[in-house]
Amino acid sequence: MASCDMCGKLATTKARIEGAVMIVCASCATFGQELVPPKPAGRATSYAPRPPQGLGTIDQELPSDFPKRLRKARLAKGLSEEDAARQLAMTKTSLLHYEAGKMVPDDATARKLAKFFGFSLAED
Repeated sequence: MASCDMCGKLATTKARIEGAVMIVCASCATFGQELVPPKPAGRATSYAPRPPQGLGTIDQELPSDFPKRLRKARLAKGLSEEDAARQLAMTKTSLLHYEAGKMVPDDATARKLAKFFGFSLAED
Protein backbone atom coordinates (compact mmCIF):
# COMPACT_ATOMS: atom_id res chain seq x y z
CA MET A 1 0.00 0.00 0.00
CA ALA A 2 1.05 3.57 -0.56
CA SER A 3 2.00 5.93 2.19
CA CYS A 4 0.51 9.38 2.73
CA ASP A 5 2.39 12.09 0.83
CA MET A 6 2.03 14.44 3.82
CA CYS A 7 2.55 12.40 7.00
CA GLY A 8 3.69 8.94 5.91
CA LYS A 9 0.71 7.00 7.32
CA LEU A 10 -1.26 4.51 5.20
CA ALA A 11 -2.80 6.45 2.30
CA THR A 12 -6.48 5.79 1.62
CA THR A 13 -7.58 8.46 -0.84
CA LYS A 14 -6.56 11.22 -3.22
CA ALA A 15 -7.09 14.89 -2.43
CA ARG A 16 -6.40 18.24 -4.06
CA ILE A 17 -4.42 20.25 -1.53
CA GLU A 18 -3.35 23.78 -2.51
CA GLY A 19 -3.71 22.85 -6.18
CA ALA A 20 -1.68 19.62 -6.06
CA VAL A 21 -3.26 16.18 -6.30
CA MET A 22 -1.82 14.03 -3.53
CA ILE A 23 -2.28 10.51 -2.18
CA VAL A 24 -3.12 11.06 1.49
CA CYS A 25 -4.57 9.44 4.61
CA ALA A 26 -8.06 10.31 5.83
CA SER A 27 -6.87 12.88 8.37
CA CYS A 28 -4.63 14.72 5.88
CA ALA A 29 -7.46 14.75 3.31
CA THR A 30 -9.25 17.29 5.51
CA PHE A 31 -6.61 19.90 4.55
CA GLY A 32 -7.94 19.96 1.00
CA GLN A 33 -10.75 18.65 -1.17
CA GLU A 34 -11.07 14.87 -1.35
CA LEU A 35 -11.29 13.60 -4.93
CA VAL A 36 -14.08 11.10 -5.43
CA PRO A 37 -13.02 8.26 -7.70
CA PRO A 38 -15.24 7.57 -10.74
CA LYS A 39 -17.67 4.67 -10.57
CA PRO A 40 -15.99 1.45 -11.59
CA ALA A 41 -16.65 0.28 -15.12
CA GLY A 42 -18.70 -2.79 -15.50
CA ARG A 43 -22.38 -3.26 -15.12
CA ALA A 44 -24.38 -0.39 -16.54
CA THR A 45 -27.03 1.38 -14.53
CA SER A 46 -30.27 -0.48 -14.83
CA TYR A 47 -33.36 1.32 -16.00
CA ALA A 48 -36.98 0.29 -16.02
CA PRO A 49 -37.71 -1.76 -19.12
CA ARG A 50 -39.49 -0.02 -21.95
CA PRO A 51 -43.05 -1.05 -22.57
CA PRO A 52 -43.28 -3.15 -25.72
CA GLN A 53 -43.98 -1.26 -28.91
CA GLY A 54 -47.36 -2.63 -29.74
CA LEU A 55 -50.59 -1.44 -31.21
CA GLY A 56 -52.43 -1.01 -27.95
CA THR A 57 -55.72 0.60 -28.94
CA ILE A 58 -56.05 -0.43 -32.59
CA ASP A 59 -59.08 -2.72 -32.75
CA GLN A 60 -57.37 -5.27 -34.93
CA GLU A 61 -53.79 -6.41 -35.38
CA LEU A 62 -51.67 -5.02 -38.17
CA PRO A 63 -51.80 -7.15 -41.29
CA SER A 64 -49.06 -9.76 -41.39
CA ASP A 65 -47.79 -8.27 -44.64
CA PHE A 66 -47.72 -4.69 -43.29
CA PRO A 67 -43.98 -4.22 -43.99
CA LYS A 68 -44.45 -5.36 -47.62
CA ARG A 69 -47.51 -3.13 -48.08
CA LEU A 70 -45.61 -0.18 -46.69
CA ARG A 71 -42.61 -0.63 -48.99
CA LYS A 72 -44.80 -1.33 -52.03
CA ALA A 73 -46.90 1.80 -51.35
CA ARG A 74 -43.79 3.98 -50.95
CA LEU A 75 -42.34 2.70 -54.22
CA ALA A 76 -45.71 3.16 -55.97
CA LYS A 77 -45.64 6.82 -54.93
CA GLY A 78 -42.13 7.07 -56.37
CA LEU A 79 -40.61 8.24 -53.10
CA SER A 80 -37.13 7.47 -51.81
CA GLU A 81 -36.69 6.50 -48.17
CA GLU A 82 -35.35 9.97 -47.39
CA ASP A 83 -38.21 11.81 -49.12
CA ALA A 84 -40.92 9.67 -47.54
CA ALA A 85 -39.36 9.98 -44.07
CA ARG A 86 -39.05 13.76 -44.45
CA GLN A 87 -42.70 14.11 -45.53
CA LEU A 88 -43.83 11.87 -42.67
CA ALA A 89 -41.68 13.79 -40.14
CA MET A 90 -39.82 10.67 -39.01
CA THR A 91 -36.31 9.34 -39.34
CA LYS A 92 -35.26 7.35 -42.36
CA THR A 93 -34.06 4.61 -40.01
CA SER A 94 -37.50 4.25 -38.40
CA LEU A 95 -39.18 4.01 -41.79
CA LEU A 96 -36.69 1.40 -42.96
CA HIS A 97 -37.21 -0.62 -39.76
CA TYR A 98 -40.99 -0.56 -40.29
CA GLU A 99 -40.50 -1.69 -43.91
CA ALA A 100 -38.16 -4.48 -42.85
CA GLY A 101 -40.48 -5.64 -40.06
CA LYS A 102 -37.81 -5.00 -37.42
CA MET A 103 -40.06 -2.53 -35.59
CA VAL A 104 -43.82 -2.36 -35.13
CA PRO A 105 -45.27 1.16 -35.30
CA ASP A 106 -47.40 2.48 -32.47
CA ASP A 107 -51.08 3.32 -33.02
CA ALA A 108 -50.64 6.86 -34.25
CA THR A 109 -47.70 6.01 -36.52
CA ALA A 110 -49.49 3.02 -38.08
CA ARG A 111 -52.52 5.18 -38.88
CA LYS A 112 -50.29 7.98 -40.21
CA LEU A 113 -48.41 5.59 -42.51
CA ALA A 114 -51.62 3.95 -43.80
CA LYS A 115 -53.26 7.32 -44.45
CA PHE A 116 -50.19 8.84 -46.13
CA PHE A 117 -49.61 5.86 -48.41
CA GLY A 118 -53.31 5.13 -48.95
CA PHE A 119 -53.70 1.54 -47.76
CA SER A 120 -55.90 -0.15 -45.18
CA LEU A 121 -54.80 -1.55 -41.84
CA ALA A 122 -57.35 -4.35 -42.20
CA GLU A 123 -56.13 -7.87 -42.88
CA ASP A 124 -56.99 -9.01 -46.42
